Amino acid sequence: MLAVLSACGGGAAPAAHDAAAATAEAAPPEVSEEEFDELSTRVLELEVQVRNLQAAGATGDPMVAPAVEAGEPAEVAEWNYDDPTTWGATCSTGTEQSPIDLSVSAAVAADIADPVVDYADTDAATIIDNGHTVEVGVEGAGTLALEGETYDLKQLHFHAPSEHTVDGVHAPLEVHFVHTTVEGTIAVVSALVAAGDPASGYEAIVRALPADDAEHEVGTPIALRSLLPGEMSAYRYFGSLTTPPCTEGVSWLVLTTPVMMSQAQIDAIVASLPAPNNRPTQELDGRVVGLDVTP
Repeated sequence: MLAVLSACGGGAAPAAHDAAAATAEAAPPEVSEEEFDELSTRVLELEVQVRNLQAAGATGDPMVAPAVEAGEPAEVAEWNYDDPTTWGATCSTGTEQSPIDLSVSAAVAADIADPVVDYADTDAATIIDNGHTVEVGVEGAGTLALEGETYDLKQLHFHAPSEHTVDGVHAPLEVHFVHTTVEGTIAVVSALVAAGDPASGYEAIVRALPADDAEHEVGTPIALRSLLPGEMSAYRYFGSLTTPPCTEGVSWLVLTTPVMMSQAQIDAIVASLPAPNNRPTQELDGRVVGLDVTP
């Protein structure tokens, strides 16, 4: 119709054509429901990154913490859970401390790249009661790939009840898998434990639980990957060590899928600990917790 009016010399045709063209240019592009969901997820992911950078005052990827400051002591000689004044300054003055309460509703859901765990079977594990926890040494037996960094697995240890809580609720036990890079950056994968079927992977550790404070060989091979659930989706944030010197700059991945152990296994590990050996949850102080929604 516009073409006919123009050809006949109709004066309204050019104006109508310009208005139609302007409307077409101004109209937003159509997107499918699937494309909209993908864009929404990407926006949430970017929000996690931006808000964590603002909270940390750091540069680079917020899901990877900065390296530990050179020269910081590896441990505090004398401290105990009952007296926080023995923990040292960073534990009381730090602003990015761990553990924290993980709120399902407050966490920012995003499709964050999954960590890649490459743990081998090992027959060279050691175990020791260090006075604060039972620690299983597995240095050289595995790696964690996280946001472009490769971390070496050093040891795993236990806290009872759990240090992290989910909506204020403790698990009976929490296992920390501690990793470091050659530059000193620390990443901890945390698995909350729930009662269920026996965990065959943990049985070698249960049988080797120490009766004294001397270091022993576990003596039985451990399939390290079996100590974690198959699903690696996690709450992601950065905080600190949960024992003195409470060093900050630690990347935390608290798995959303629990590790299942029998009640007998849980009881045996808890009985070997100076329980309770969990640090109380700390303030977020402006940090944002990401919740990986990767299938």
